[in-house]
Amino acid sequence: MVKQIIVRVGLWAMLILMLVLSATAQITRIAFGSCAHQDRPQPLLKLAAGYNPDRFIFLGDNIYGDTDNMDTLRAKYQRWGAKPEFKQLAAATQLLAIWDDHDFGRNDAGRHYPYKEESKNIFLDFFKEPIQSERRKHPGIYHVEYLQVGDRRVQIILLDNRTFRENVLLYDSTAVLPRKKYFYPLDYKPHTNKDSTLLGEQQWQWLEEQLRQPADLRLICSGSQFGIEFNGYEAWANYPHEQERLCRLIRDTRAEGVLFLTGDVHYGEISRLRSPGMYPLYDITSSGITSVWDFATPNRNRIEGPIMENNIGLITIRWDIDPVIELELIDEMNNSRSSYTIKRSQLTFMPNPVIAHRGAFKKNGFPENSIASLREAIRLNCAGSEFDVRMTADSILVVNHDAHYQGMLIEATPYAVLAAQPLPNGEVLPTLSSYLKAGQQDKPTTRLILEIKPSDTKTTERRDLIAQSVLRAVQEAGVEAYTEYISFDYDQLLVLKQRQKKAKAHYLNGDRSPEQVAKDGIDGIDYNFSVFQKNPDWIAQAKRLKLVLNAWTVNDMALLDWFLEQGFDFITTNEPELLFERVK
Repeated sequence: MVKQIIVRVGLWAMLILMLVLSATAQITRIAFGSCAHQDRPQPLLKLAAGYNPDRFIFLGDNIYGDTDNMDTLRAKYQRWGAKPEFKQLAAATQLLAIWDDHDFGRNDAGRHYPYKEESKNIFLDFFKEPIQSERRKHPGIYHVEYLQVGDRRVQIILLDNRTFRENVLLYDSTAVLPRKKYFYPLDYKPHTNKDSTLLGEQQWQWLEEQLRQPADLRLICSGSQFGIEFNGYEAWANYPHEQERLCRLIRDTRAEGVLFLTGDVHYGEISRLRSPGMYPLYDITSSGITSVWDFATPNRNRIEGPIMENNIGLITIRWDIDPVIELELIDEMNNSRSSYTIKRSQLTFMPNPVIAHRGAFKKNGFPENSIASLREAIRLNCAGSEFDVRMTADSILVVNHDAHYQGMLIEATPYAVLAAQPLPNGEVLPTLSSYLKAGQQDKPTTRLILEIKPSDTKTTERRDLIAQSVLRAVQEAGVEAYTEYISFDYDQLLVLKQRQKKAKAHYLNGDRSPEQVAKDGIDGIDYNFSVFQKNPDWIAQAKRLKLVLNAWTVNDMALLDWFLEQGFDFITTNEPELLFERVK
């Protein structure tokens, strides 16, 4: 009875502590907007000042310059800066800014605009950028700022989507588009040449450095919308390879807490972009401060809006233990027209459990164990890509699941004979060396899970030959750091570990307990899902013994959920795309 009372008192104390912390949590407010014509009233700036935001970020088209005359451009900034609403906002908070096309100089202009340097200086002078600022030392206006809130840090990344950008491509009827019909005429079509750039290589390298810096929340500010689908107007979707590159960069740098702030389109919306191996990327578009548009374009990623009236954006962060982030779009009447709340924990990478079985072959119809399926698994950012290795009659290691290939027993057939019969996609039957070469990664994110298939010749000498040959091929390919080994042949794994103690080896057959596997120095158990269903206690045993836990081959949604709930390190599946969706 006394023990129960103590427990109840403890729970009440914890609850009270959480309520107190919530009530006293610090609040940060960041307001933002875009598309403000210098000759029109701007009551939204006065409204923004009333929120006393910690920062206000102008997201481009801050004026409508649209000129090659720099005196005209400067005069338009001066007219904007003289507005009492602008002065009131500037007095209330620190202003940050990027540009888009109209304040850059010309509608939809990019790197070929001839006055970009002059325009840059006028922009920086107007926003009182210090003379010693790094922003003045490199081409373009990209920059980073930080907002420190106690021990929490907000990183504000200000991108330049004009100075380095290739021209957009005019729409024509030959364009391949995601939708069959649009209810309005399109201006542009997507780039298909991956050499075309939006940010430019220098800015890409800088951005990677910034994403590697520590921060609790990251606001990536872009004049063009990032998270929408292609709509025939200007957006990152016009440069799909650049959009994908940024998703991949966030993923590869493990940059958590990313939100996008964008403008340009003369209406407001909140979009959510999903990308393999990523947490959801939210894009909050606020536009315009004075400008409006007749319609909103189709956007499958839209989760809030569209707001067709003038608006500003507001992010309110309550710094709880798990910070709460409210995203709002507010109109001139101070009505919150869109509101969406997320927690910081939703902007984190889940542990990636996805092992593509024989590569990511199924969705795109690639042959199993083909180089195409391996490359697709790497593109998806699978945690690993599993493949099967056998030895030919002339001791060449090849990648194939079955003992027979095109009716020929692999162990009894020379490689040249096997190679004469291509895979269904035209690939030559891959040797282990060619397969490992295809799996080389500068910044490895996908492990190579090499299954050594049991030989018909079950002798120590044969196992040793295979182990030596496999380890040599891996070493020569330079992929040792991200190659792991699995096999149904327990003795084969033991021989491999004798040859290379640091090699990561996992047993497949399911007939040995976690205790036995750990005792023999094997690193993990990689059993068929049914083994764990029959022996659920093995899961806890394996965790206690710090063995790696993997289950194969799990394609059923209910089973995927069960193994995720059990906290498995990895799940091998023919449906990596489905498993990524479940992880999200």
